[in-house]
Order: sequence, then structure tokens, then C-alpha cells
Amino acid sequence: MDGQDLDRYCKAGYPLCFGYILGATDAINWLRDDICIPAGSNGETLAAVVVNWMERFPAKRTEAGQMVVFNALKDAYRCKQ
Repeated sequence: MDGQDLDRYCKAGYPLCFGYILGATDAINWLRDDICIPAGSNGETLAAVVVNWMERFPAKRTEAGQMVVFNALKDAYRCKQ
């Protein structure tokens, strides 16, 4: 799945969007310690962050979905030093 697919599914409200983003978020949380996603964030909240990021960077929609999610979360939730 690329960012274009993810954008389409999220804007349509498909559960696949939320599940994909939550799965990618779990992997990011496990592998990285520089992204601090607020406790209690849900699929809808994270999907809104990802869709907003894709609207700001439309050329990135051709990237793999997991990279879109990673970059969106990194921009939105970088840990404070």
C-alpha cells in the first residue's frame, strides 16, 4: 500500500486505514525512541495526522504507506529534548 491508497482509505473512513496506521505506529514505537505519541491516541486521531501531513506534502503520497505514516508521526510527535 502506498500513500495514495492510504489517503483514499482514510478519507473514506475505511477501518483498513485505522488498522494500518495503528500497526505501523506499534512498529514505530517499538523500533524508535525519538517519536513520542501521546497516550490514548486512537486510529482516528492518528489518521487525521497522517492525512494532514499528506495534504501538506502531496508529492510524498507515492511513497510506501509505512514511510508516510513514519514521516507524518515524526513531524507531529517528535520527542522534546
